[in-house]
Amino acid sequence: MLIIAIDEYGHFNYDEGISFVGGYIYTGEDYIDERERLFKFLKETCEGFNLKFPMDMHYDRYGRNKRQVQYFEKNIERPLKEYLIQNGKYHLTGMVKSRKERKDYINISNLVDDTKANNLYEHMVSSILRNMLFNNIDTMDKDRISIEIPTRVSVVEGSNVKKLDEFMTLGYEGKLMEGSNKYIFYSTDQKTFKTALSSMFMNSHRKYNTKFESINIKSINYRDESVDMAYLYLADIICNSFKHRINMNRQDY
Repeated sequence: MLIIAIDEYGHFNYDEGISFVGGYIYTGEDYIDERERLFKFLKETCEGFNLKFPMDMHYDRYGRNKRQVQYFEKNIERPLKEYLIQNGKYHLTGMVKSRKERKDYINISNLVDDTKANNLYEHMVSSILRNMLFNNIDTMDKDRISIEIPTRVSVVEGSNVKKLDEFMTLGYEGKLMEGSNKYIFYSTDQKTFKTALSSMFMNSHRKYNTKFESINIKSINYRDESVDMAYLYLADIICNSFKHRINMNRQDY
């Protein structure tokens, strides 16, 4: 079995800052048992730090738990590294946005142009999925697969008419945020990745007998603990770990 879990960091095509997608693959055959072990590890580790689980693993809406989250991010890496090594079935993966634009996707259609709406993020996640499922010799022949990806939300300033038009034209669901001049767009969901994966399999020259055990695409709930969130929690933690290791001032990747 293969579990692929991916989270993201950055604004992608909104600015020149670093953006990347990152996460892990898990190659064990014990999806349910490992999810319970992982949940137990994260809960016990968080509470061992005298933090609230799962709330203090992630900033709340107003950043009121900033000190707690920073403590968690600083101290989780050592016990997490020990957990991953002891398990032996986790492998990290990631892709960093280049500051050089892809020429093959520009001036073709706004449906695929990396500079439009949420296209770049979708292409980067799809590239990791394609590499894991079709191009990586260690993972390409797995016949049972689970996908774990948090939904992505894009926030656009009301004054950014061009970017608003890109999202609305491509049919992204959105709304005006209460008490502000910002719009929030729900950029990805289960249908986004089901469609991308279906296209990959239909266009592949090889024949596969692959069963998707689950396509778990949902917002991570940090208010209430849930074992169903364990793999998504870990994707977020690993993505944050990548963030602390990337040189944000590097000119290109």
